[in-house]
Amino acid sequence: MVALNTDRFRGIFPACPTLIHEDETLDEESQRQLYRRNAKAGVNGFWMFGSGGEGLTLRDETRRRALELLFEELGEEFPVIAGVSAEGTQRTIDRWRPIADLPVDAVFATPPIYYGYHQRELIHYFETVAELSGKPLFVYHNPFFTKNRLTVDSVLQLAEHPNVAGAKDSTNEIAETQRILWDVSEDFVLYQGNEELIVASQAIGIDSFVSVVSASNPELFLEAIRDGRTGNVQDSINAQQRINRYLDDIGVSRARNEGEFVGAVKRQLGREGYGDGTLTSPWLGQPDD
Repeated sequence: MVALNTDRFRGIFPACPTLIHEDETLDEESQRQLYRRNAKAGVNGFWMFGSGGEGLTLRDETRRRALELLFEELGEEFPVIAGVSAEGTQRTIDRWRPIADLPVDAVFATPPIYYGYHQRELIHYFETVAELSGKPLFVYHNPFFTKNRLTVDSVLQLAEHPNVAGAKDSTNEIAETQRILWDVSEDFVLYQGNEELIVASQAIGIDSFVSVVSASNPELFLEAIRDGRTGNVQDSINAQQRINRYLDDIGVSRARNEGEFVGAVKRQLGREGYGDGTLTSPWLGQPDD
């Protein structure tokens, strides 16, 4: 059992892109600059190696070096939640071992990818990872990428595990999100993972967010979240509209596959001097003509 201080995990956590060269080694200077930019803007922590961070396609040595740079640059001031998603229970633990000696604050994992599983198998998977990693665990519910959907009851059961600190909800099912939020303890941290639902999520009580797009413009997202908390309906609408316009401006809303989505964020970062937009192979990240 791990000691949980979930207050440390609240707020906005950019799902930080991993900036790489064509040979897929880390672009270290650009990565350092990206960390500094988000820290200076006022983000609350970093969500590393999720979908937008290309966590499933990066080499282990690249993942480790990206974390080493984060701690070198910012120390341990910002909580870091590292992804260990993989194809099965032991594969997930294998994904954790190369970074286990680094001072990450927590880990997250999606359900195992590729095969379909019963709910009892998914629950056992997350409970095992929570116990074997020795770190607080966040359940990353993203059925679009994994083809495994957790039921609300399964998430609520996992929320009772002493090592499960929270969840990231990327289902777009706001009614399910609401039920989870209202039925878990106050210590359980529920992240919204859809940029287009930030303000709607605030309306039902969510106060924490994970977003890859926010890493490319943290100032916009932090301002929108603050405006969404005023309680003024028009302020909230305006805040969400600003986010949606930005999604459209950089091409995220027009992406037709996952590579184009991540590529749109990396291209925007490249336009601002952070890397050159390179993605892990075989993604090209460019829209088809």
